[in-house]
Amino acid sequence: MGGMSMNWSLDDEVLQKKLVAVARYFEFGSLLSSRRAGGYANTTYFVTTDKGEYVIKWFLPAKLEKLQQELLYLQRLKQHGFPAAYYYQAPDDASIYQQGNDIAVAMKKLPGRHPHPTKEV
Repeated sequence: MGGMSMNWSLDDEVLQKKLVAVARYFEFGSLLSSRRAGGYANTTYFVTTDKGEYVIKWFLPAKLEKLQQELLYLQRLKQHGFPAAYYYQAPDDASIYQQGNDIAVAMKKLPGRHPHPTKEV
């Protein structure tokens, strides 16, 4: 996986394998590049594959119940046509990637810039 542009707190090779596993789970294609987008408790990465650009967000295991509740809310919003950043579903219809303590969701990367904190915020 040459050309990776990443800033990780975890071991690079381990995290690279995890990102590849999530991309494979959601059938996003081959991972071409990725970079950390931010997050403290939950960490977010922008990834590019041969099929497009995505956002992968990792959750702490303790947040799984809250994430499942969030999915219920998002499903309800989607039923009513409300625009939101919906999580992708894997071929098995699951929206949450879970392998041991690794929990992640994925979204389409939308156009625009990632916001950065300011003095006011």
